Amino acid sequence: AFLAKVPVRRSCIILTGVPNPQVDAEGMAAAIGKIVGTSVVAPHVSGLSTVDQSHLNAPSAARWSEAFLAAAAPTIDACLAADRAATSPGR
Repeated sequence: AFLAKVPVRRSCIILTGVPNPQVDAEGMAAAIGKIVGTSVVAPHVSGLSTVDQSHLNAPSAARWSEAFLAAAAPTIDACLAADRAATSPGR
């Protein structure tokens, strides 16, 4: 129901699961993505650390975020290009 109300093409919605040693967030994101038909980007970055056994510390969060953005870049770029083409003059 939520995705039906989001004014974005489903192919441009990216789900992820931020690493958490207590929960299989990546697995949950993959399962949800498969059910609802969205992209899932969950890069595997080794050597991450947490501040409380749940939330990544700042250096780990920065490394994981960088890996996420690099992996998501092709999808983001394609969606931005499609939006530019759809709104360009003469269309």
